[in-house]
Amino acid sequence: MGGVLVGFAIIGFVIPVGYAVQRSGILPANAPTSLNRFVFFVASPCLLFTVIARADLSVIFSSFLVVTVVSVAVSAGLYLVVSRVLFRRPLAETVIGAAGSSYGGGLTRCGGCRGALGSVRG
Repeated sequence: MGGVLVGFAIIGFVIPVGYAVQRSGILPANAPTSLNRFVFFVASPCLLFTVIARADLSVIFSSFLVVTVVSVAVSAGLYLVVSRVLFRRPLAETVIGAAGSSYGGGLTRCGGCRGALGSVRG
């Protein structure tokens, strides 16, 4: 429970700081785009590498992985069928929707991420 509160506290601190920095004009007008690209292409992969490097691989490559893969496939498959057959959405929209639905399905319907990330030792 303490970890959850710390996570919310960090977010609760970062948001007002970002707001204050934007309102004060410290950064140029194109800063949000540049910072977003930096976080997406540099910081997030570094964080992912750090977490995976410290994780117990026997937990990652276990039944959690099988459940995650099956959950992703089922979520994407259901979306594809519903989108193309029932709603007759174009292929491009269906692909984007399937990617979004499978991402959420893989993360929320199994304990794989919690199990893998819970095994990280600081």
